[in-house]
Amino acid sequence: AQASGGGFSGTPSLVTGDFTAVYTGAAYKDEEWSSNIRMEWRTSDTDRKVNLLMGAQRVLEKGRTVAAGLNFTQVEGTLNSSLLNARLSYAKRPLNGKWIWLDRLEYQEESRSDATGAFRARKLINSLNANWLPDRSAQIAFQHGAKFVFDTIDGAGYQSFTTLFGIEARKDITEKIDIGLHLGTLRSWSSNARDYQVGMSVGFKVADNAWLSVGYNQRGFHDPDFAGAEYRAQGVYLNLRFKFDQNTFNLNDRTQSQLPLKP
Repeated sequence: AQASGGGFSGTPSLVTGDFTAVYTGAAYKDEEWSSNIRMEWRTSDTDRKVNLLMGAQRVLEKGRTVAAGLNFTQVEGTLNSSLLNARLSYAKRPLNGKWIWLDRLEYQEESRSDATGAFRARKLINSLNANWLPDRSAQIAFQHGAKFVFDTIDGAGYQSFTTLFGIEARKDITEKIDIGLHLGTLRSWSSNARDYQVGMSVGFKVADNAWLSVGYNQRGFHDPDFAGAEYRAQGVYLNLRFKFDQNTFNLNDRTQSQLPLKP
């Protein structure tokens, strides 16, 4: 088990004046469970702010993992606001399986109020991503998203329902180059409006555990609430991916970690 203590600081700020901040946090980890929590409180000449961050993960058998997270922020002052984000996810990544998938359910709530009026937005978002590996040189990825939105602006209520569906196929040309074709559609059911996306990309292995993709979408759309949708916007995009684990920097090599630092 691991634990981290708290802190206290006070320093002048050129923007907001003096402020005082206090935080504390803790973390725990064993073979099956890992969790962490951090609480922050700050007061200044203009406002008071509270942050709460929590997360937990449980490793199940056969490559399955379940995780949950919570972020909460509240500000009181001239502008009162709060932000809540709660997530629950389930992943299945079997070692030798052809299917890999992740499902995430997320609830977001944001509110703001000042002398000019009040605003409140609530979102319930589900994102499902699945990968099928027919062989070692090809893969097909599927994405499905659904979003309910409930807004309240100065007492008036608004709601909408949006869905996303996407598919991408990738094929290795060589050990260091692959190509991909991707299609997608975004539909707003309340207004019966649709947007489409079609494009292709070329990927390059620039180093071990590092992959660079350059793509172009002839048509596209953008919805920041769906994970990965930023690569469906119209035009050229660049995607750089890295893989990090406990072996990347020899963190498990005790002989390396005990060597003296070089000047």
